[in-house]
Amino acid sequence: MNNHYKYKCKEDHERPVKILDALPSWEQYCTNTTAVNALAFSLNDGGMKVWFSYRTPIAFRAAWGEPIIVRANQWGPTTGKHINAIDDGDKSNRIDGAKFEVLLSTALDIEGGQQ
Repeated sequence: MNNHYKYKCKEDHERPVKILDALPSWEQYCTNTTAVNALAFSLNDGGMKVWFSYRTPIAFRAAWGEPIIVRANQWGPTTGKHINAIDDGDKSNRIDGAKFEVLLSTALDIEGGQQ
């Protein structure tokens, strides 16, 4: 078996795993721009979700039932369309980039079991 399809579990036994099963699920969330530029990835069965504009995270939800945290647009009109598709154009709850990055980093640490 090819080593690309193996991983070691805590008991140190090798088990085959399909690469796609280990990857997060994804979706296109904005239909009025190029699909590959507006993707959202769900981690751990969708509990945590991160929305991207191109390669930049612009929103996230830490877990089911939690609010979506949306970053203020500091780029251009296409990213603005992506952000509007997430929060229906409600700019009142958007936060600045520095605060967003701290909150996202903390949420990812918690999701990864690092805290």
